[in-house]
Amino acid sequence: MITQKIVGLVVYAFGTPHSNESNKALVGYVLQLIQQRSEIRFRIYTQNDIQFEFSDMDVTYFPQLHDEEAPPTLRIARGAAQWARHHIDELFVIAATPHRWRALRDTRKAFKEAVVHIPIELANFKHPYYIHDNGLYFYEYESKGIIDDDTGYWFDPNGTQIRATSRKHWEGRERILRFMPYPLYCIVAK
Repeated sequence: MITQKIVGLVVYAFGTPHSNESNKALVGYVLQLIQQRSEIRFRIYTQNDIQFEFSDMDVTYFPQLHDEEAPPTLRIARGAAQWARHHIDELFVIAATPHRWRALRDTRKAFKEAVVHIPIELANFKHPYYIHDNGLYFYEYESKGIIDDDTGYWFDPNGTQIRATSRKHWEGRERILRFMPYPLYCIVAK
């Protein structure tokens, strides 16, 4: 009997709420990936601000209270490591462009801490998508006020998480996190 490979997708939200343009784009990318690679069994680990509204998908949500702020990336990564321990053959990290370096780093560190030996890669994609009743579409950024460049389109000025509403807000915080020694980062990200 041939066993089907199980690929895990850890999907990190970018901003809040789940209905913001960035998170809808991440959901669209995941759905496109699953559709294109139907021979693979996918399991998804994500947070409340990424909503998959299809019952046939294998989605596990990071435990979080409804009114709780978005959890730190490292905390989600640690949850993903426990989730993946016995269920996944390989793993892809899916995150908005500005968040990718930290999402990948935190995921790899969390899996190493938990002694979970699974290949971890970054899912690369250039253009986000959204789901419409008639199928999958590219976003039209100009009409939504979202900057269309390599990383800028992820910032949704209508989002409720201030750090993800503009590049200026994001980079101010991200610079600190990028250069912070990892042991200190672990304390801050608890």
